[in-house]
Amino acid sequence: MTEDDFRRYEQLVVEAGFYVKTSRYDEDHFGSWMIVVCRMDLPQQRIVWDGKDRTLTVETVASNGWFPKWFGPGHASGAALASLSAHVSQEWLSQMERERLEGWGTFYLQQALSIAVGLWEEGRYAEYVQTLSLYRERLSPAQRKRLDLAERRAGDG
Repeated sequence: MTEDDFRRYEQLVVEAGFYVKTSRYDEDHFGSWMIVVCRMDLPQQRIVWDGKDRTLTVETVASNGWFPKWFGPGHASGAALASLSAHVSQEWLSQMERERLEGWGTFYLQQALSIAVGLWEEGRYAEYVQTLSLYRERLSPAQRKRLDLAERRAGDG
């Protein structure tokens, strides 16, 4: 889309009853643009045009970030505009937030497990316990047994 297309889309958003909080067009990134909008009865949303991939996304904000609400090609801009007025359930947003947090939780668990391997091999059991005890509920039964053993060994040492 050109900058003129972006300006026309921005005007369509206003005509649909939304307030444009911020908007920007970026010629250097394949003509990508973003419009952040709000309306009294809906959470803040943004429309993002990815000029490189030529895709349009409508996202809604929640407590821990932006979540895709609609995704499609640029020629479906009418559908994207219509999706702005569609309500999303709090249940859906909560599920999206849980999935995002679990994703980060999995990343941190993997990091902790990779650190713990070296600590176990070096006999540094107290540090092993300190590294993994936050994740006890997410460990496999075998990993929990090893953590229990490390706790005993750390107490003996």
